[in-house]
Amino acid sequence: MNPKVNRPSIVPIIVIPFFVLFMITNIRAQSYVDLYQKGIGRNHIDILIHGDKSEDGFYTFRLEGMNSVCIDSLSNIFVLDEKFHGIRKFDRDGRYRQSYLGRENPLSMTSMMIIDDEDNLIIYDRDKQAFLRVNTHGNIIETIPRPSSLGDRSRRISMMKACPGNRLYVETRGVAPDEENEGPDIREKIKRKPDQKEQDFNLEKKEKKEETAEERETDDRVEILVEISRISRDFKSKTMMRAKRFLESRAGPAGVFFPIPFHPFYAWDVTPDGRLIVGDSENGEIDVYSSEGESIKKIHFRGKRMRVTDNDKSDYIVRLKKGSSPSTGGGTEKSEFILKNIQFPRYKPWFRGLITDHEGYLLVCRYEKEGRYFLYDVYSPDYEYLNTVKLPDLIEPRAAIKEGTIYQIVRTSVGMHCIYRYTLM
Repeated sequence: MNPKVNRPSIVPIIVIPFFVLFMITNIRAQSYVDLYQKGIGRNHIDILIHGDKSEDGFYTFRLEGMNSVCIDSLSNIFVLDEKFHGIRKFDRDGRYRQSYLGRENPLSMTSMMIIDDEDNLIIYDRDKQAFLRVNTHGNIIETIPRPSSLGDRSRRISMMKACPGNRLYVETRGVAPDEENEGPDIREKIKRKPDQKEQDFNLEKKEKKEETAEERETDDRVEILVEISRISRDFKSKTMMRAKRFLESRAGPAGVFFPIPFHPFYAWDVTPDGRLIVGDSENGEIDVYSSEGESIKKIHFRGKRMRVTDNDKSDYIVRLKKGSSPSTGGGTEKSEFILKNIQFPRYKPWFRGLITDHEGYLLVCRYEKEGRYFLYDVYSPDYEYLNTVKLPDLIEPRAAIKEGTIYQIVRTSVGMHCIYRYTLM
């Protein structure tokens, strides 16, 4: 009779690698549904990236003037560093790995960057007036001159968003042409007097009407035509999605332009499955479009319109003096003449901005705050209202959300720039 031999089971050998693989691929993925239902989310900072340090603790470089951050499918972090005129790459643990472009092929100070389905970086270089497709090893795969369908240099590309299928959405803006010179496609998209159907809007609508009547008594208004378009992968096809004129400044004596504080704007984002969400802060309406451009939902902002307070005015003036106001686009210190003659509206726009998370939930940011938290109206991926939630600021600076992990370029209290990586708890 043969003795019984205890052979080791091969089950753990098979199961453990699969378990480890599952944990690795899901380490960052998480859902915030319970947090949204609870009504508050605090940020738990995981990593701070300031630059790269040598072994003796001194910085070999510091990140300065960052304006774009992207994350690839392996959670590597790519930063557009304007001072370097190129890209810095960090791994998922925040360790510096590589620099691209820069000295040998410098980017302009006003470039912007997104990442596509194949982990290629799409960079728009405003000086070269061209799009660069760069792989994650830093090699330029393709250079595409700016297509004529996006207009000439007078129309600034102000925002880009990636879309599944290696397409992208592009926002362009420039001084609005005379209405008789607009093409029929633009006229069809522009809504100069939006229909406000909600009863809650009546009072604000009446006061807005009074303000508009006062504005039209003068001919010094500078209207900006903002267009949002979907661009094909080869940049040869363009589909205009939305277009509207926004009053952003007034012309004064001797060529001086007065910014209009708290002027209305488009707030928009793209969901993981390619739907376009466009919020019009002038009328409080948010439209949802399918990945093919069909209108599928309209949402009316739930909150109330907030008055511009004395504190708002003081804060705005401080920001304007520092050259960091969104209305002016930053730059040199503004003259006392402009500061003394700025006219503030009675009300702010309906909402402050919007953003979608990694699961397709829509977060609409109000101007209202509770302590250090902003209030967000949260909608499900089917755009049913879920809850109003207290969250950190995800709008300024703009957050990038990848599988539930949030990345933001921030300026610290001592004036240093860094990348915050955090989750909500």
